Amino acid sequence: MDSRGDTLFTVSLPLTERQGTDAELLSRATLRLITQLTESGVDDHVLPGLHRQARAALGDYPVDLSILSDADRDRLIINDLVPRVAGKVKGDTEHPLYFTDLAVVLHQLCRLGTDTRLLRGAEPADVLAAEAAALRAEPG
Repeated sequence: MDSRGDTLFTVSLPLTERQGTDAELLSRATLRLITQLTESGVDDHVLPGLHRQARAALGDYPVDLSILSDADRDRLIINDLVPRVAGKVKGDTEHPLYFTDLAVVLHQLCRLGTDTRLLRGAEPADVLAAEAAALRAEPG
């Protein structure tokens, strides 16, 4: 998704790549997505692990950012959470959008409508299983 929340790409895999465990399948799909993004020119920098690290940082933070005022949420994201996430996400810190992109994802997660303290870095097993099942069910 882009900074507006619009879907840029969907991922599909050939039948030969839909084998293995859910984790193996989703790993291949993630690699395909990153490759599509990089090759498309839509984004000249991809930050692997950004969403996972952003969820983990929000889940570990002692305050539910989803209920704060915009000004308080902005302040905490910029001053506290962006530095935490930046220390864990690989990427070109010299890229002009690196820190902006970290903040955008943190803001997107705060708008999900859930207590941000409940977010976790790892996707729940049922979500992973559903994503893998959807990939396997695509027409080949």
